[in-house]
Amino acid sequence: MTTQLWLMERATQSNDLDGALRHYDTALRTGPASHAILFPILARALDDDQIRAHLAVRLRRNPPWLALFVEHVLTNRQHMANLARTFVLAGTTPPEPGFELLSSAMLEVLVDQRQFEVAREFLAILPRSHARAASSMGFNEASTDARFRPFTWDPLTGSAVGAEFEEGGKALRAFAGSGERAVIMRRYVALPPATYEFAVREEPVEAGPDATRVWKVDCAMRGSDLALAKVDGSLAREPRTTRFTFIVRPGCTYQRISLEVAGGSDQLGLSLLARDLSIKASKRSQII
Repeated sequence: MTTQLWLMERATQSNDLDGALRHYDTALRTGPASHAILFPILARALDDDQIRAHLAVRLRRNPPWLALFVEHVLTNRQHMANLARTFVLAGTTPPEPGFELLSSAMLEVLVDQRQFEVAREFLAILPRSHARAASSMGFNEASTDARFRPFTWDPLTGSAVGAEFEEGGKALRAFAGSGERAVIMRRYVALPPATYEFAVREEPVEAGPDATRVWKVDCAMRGSDLALAKVDGSLAREPRTTRFTFIVRPGCTYQRISLEVAGGSDQLGLSLLARDLSIKASKRSQII
């Protein structure tokens, strides 16, 4: 590996980026010892536009060290946006099922870091990605595809409080034990400025007298925790459709939709089916 390091340095000094990356590739194939030395250097190098362009060519070939390098960047949570930009330049990610898990983890980190534009570009090049996954607002097979969370509906499941999809993604079952409270589903969307009408059919299976649920729409942009809408309250005893409106104004490019449930003090807790969710621009929409 010492020879490869010398060749890398020589190629870098002569501005031979392709040659330098060829020597990186050769050295990284030698095993874990090289990874500990070279992964941090390669991750920092992603800040350079030209290096990303040259590295994208090599990523298309899916070198044997690629998955481990992605894991390194995920672990350190730095340079994630530039790694995603490199994959976007490559036009794809490896099609192996194991890499789907890494891609999903990358999406999660990018959204947590509020790198929404890069995340959407990365989503678009993922194998088997479907445009409806991010654009369909209801509960359906595309909008509940777990590979593309959190741009699809993202249920959070625990033993005492959580949610899971049923009926092929057409219905959400939410539950909370007595005394439990948590946000059990979220999704990030990119609705253009307009007034929107939200509707969802709620069917209580079991609900104590003080069991509650909260539907909330927030502006997800950095520096903004503005709640666009919040519906909080006890559930009706019979199935009903909950409706509310919210306004997305210019500058709020991305929004977060969430559902929080609380089991209350009664031993029944809460068990709820939600279906027929829709979010549609109002025909009378007018943004000032």
